[in-house]
Amino acid sequence: MAKKVLRILFPMCLATLAIIGIFFKTPLINHTFNRGYYGILMNKAAEDFPVYNTKGKHSLLSQLETPTYLYFGYTTCKTICPSSMGMMYRLAKKLGNKASFVFVSLDWQRDSFAKVQNYTQAFGRGFYFYQPEKQELFSLARSYGISYQTVGEEDNDFEINHTNYLFLVDKRNRVKVLYMARHNKISRMLDDFYHSFPEVNPI
Repeated sequence: MAKKVLRILFPMCLATLAIIGIFFKTPLINHTFNRGYYGILMNKAAEDFPVYNTKGKHSLLSQLETPTYLYFGYTTCKTICPSSMGMMYRLAKKLGNKASFVFVSLDWQRDSFAKVQNYTQAFGRGFYFYQPEKQELFSLARSYGISYQTVGEEDNDFEINHTNYLFLVDKRNRVKVLYMARHNKISRMLDDFYHSFPEVNPI
């Protein structure tokens, strides 16, 4: 019973904290004043970190040559991750090589390098991944306002409740737009992309 209550209350607490801006050193900009953006307009330096393409080639987030969508999740997630990764896949189909897509694993215990690599390979060539160790994960997740907590640690079979954010990072390595769970319209997200990067040809 206690675990069920925790699974319900924890995401609600995360959403409340996010709205009041506790996770970010600078407050989230109110959606009303978003200059026509669908997502939440930001202006925050993105923490740099290593990324790997689906063939295992190393790079850095800041070295990717296109704007980047960034998501924190884990490969065995059965709830919010599949829909969020599916959203990134749909964006990738629409944008092609105009954008990159990065998946960061929150499961330092079970998500090996090979497992995360195989997971991202299923989404296509434009996807990258990172599988940080425990301490680095804590620091990296915190810098992006991502909170996470394991639930039900029995026989290594547990879930991870976590903040469900999708970030759009520009080529100057700054978080441009933040999408929360309610932002699920691909057409509006594409409008944000071309609004943010008018130099990118939509054709």
